[in-house]
Amino acid sequence: MFGIKGFRCDGNDAIAVLKAGRRAIKNIRRGEGPFILECRTYRWKGHVGPDCDAEKGCRPKHEIDLWTKRCPIKKLEGYLSRKKIITKEKMGQLRGELESEINDAVAFAKNSPFPDEGELYKDVYYREAVCPGQS
Repeated sequence: MFGIKGFRCDGNDAIAVLKAGRRAIKNIRRGEGPFILECRTYRWKGHVGPDCDAEKGCRPKHEIDLWTKRCPIKKLEGYLSRKKIITKEKMGQLRGELESEINDAVAFAKNSPFPDEGELYKDVYYREAVCPGQS
């Protein structure tokens, strides 16, 4: 499209994304111009709230189930385990550490006061943008 090279990859496969990204960077560094990389994946949850859209009839449950079986984290764990890059025990330890960090962040957010209304639009837009070539 528009003379720009590109390709698609499985966005639920971290290794495929890594390889595709390396290929794109290689093309760019060779001076072959911009590169479009489409990593195809699926949004499990609704745009608003914690539901999966199946409850609202927006998407069929079998579609959501199909994609959740292709969990990118589980795929990567399987790859790392098969290649003996990391043990299941170490993965379990890392998972525990991450869950603890997430729980701490959620607790911090819940215990923090809401910001003042005046903060609503603060730092949303950069006020002094300078385009390349401008002074």
